[in-house]
Amino acid sequence: MMGNSTYDGKHYGVPLTMNIVGLFANMDLLGQVGYTEIPGTYEEFIACCDALKAAGIIPFGCAGKETWCVTEYLESVIEKSAGADTLNEIFAGKATWNNQDVADAVDTFQGLVNNGYFDPSGIGLTNDEVKNNFMAGKYAFYMNGTWNCADFAANADFKDKVKVGEFPVINADKSKLGQLIGGPSDTLAVAASSPNAEFAAEYTFELGKLICHYGYLDGCGLPAWTPYGDTSSVNELTQTVAGIVAGADTMVLFGDTAMTADSANTYLSYVDQVYGCLLDGKQFIDGLSKDIQ
Repeated sequence: MMGNSTYDGKHYGVPLTMNIVGLFANMDLLGQVGYTEIPGTYEEFIACCDALKAAGIIPFGCAGKETWCVTEYLESVIEKSAGADTLNEIFAGKATWNNQDVADAVDTFQGLVNNGYFDPSGIGLTNDEVKNNFMAGKYAFYMNGTWNCADFAANADFKDKVKVGEFPVINADKSKLGQLIGGPSDTLAVAASSPNAEFAAEYTFELGKLICHYGYLDGCGLPAWTPYGDTSSVNELTQTVAGIVAGADTMVLFGDTAMTADSANTYLSYVDQVYGCLLDGKQFIDGLSKDIQ
């Protein structure tokens, strides 16, 4: 839980918000092709997408107008192919993008696009438009941050149709379930040189606990601490995600948050070209290893 704010073995910052990328599914649409649960293995997942496509149902919606939405898909595919540690090292600038496992994962993602699993009109849509289309039954799956749980649970017409799970493992030799994209991203820190720094640090921890706790009760965030008190009011989707997080092995912070601003902008431009099928996996790693490290 403290990995995203630990540097050279020292911990800096108290988490204020916490979310991961979730695989949301419209179970009404999956039910039409014989599924009562989100597929647990990658082979089952692809078979489900093929069945959906054969039935005239679009498996995925993704907002191409907002490239961070594409990373929710691509980073999950890379993590479940190359492993969380590899992706963390690359985002931290401690390893090069010139990695064959990453290139293969990019090709895997692009294969999903080329197989017609994504709504072709999505490349010109915003996230709000794609999210609304998902809730309206246009797509079977929507991968995005678990902050969406509150909105989905509050929609009387949709809340009983949606489930959330974890993207399946692609390469079991390199990855496993419990390796997640996300984790605490917004943190509050105290300058060691400030007056009453020790007291301020203690106060900051209590403030972080409260913000995480009430965000969890509202269903739009996850607790970076063990929840306390009565949490029965938390919506079922958020409770499911909390269970996934409780069993987490490693978290990889969203790439455009983990990297410096200049590197993130370069990275997002390459992600955009991958989604548009202008670059393949080798061109992706060659370009990023040259332009970033």
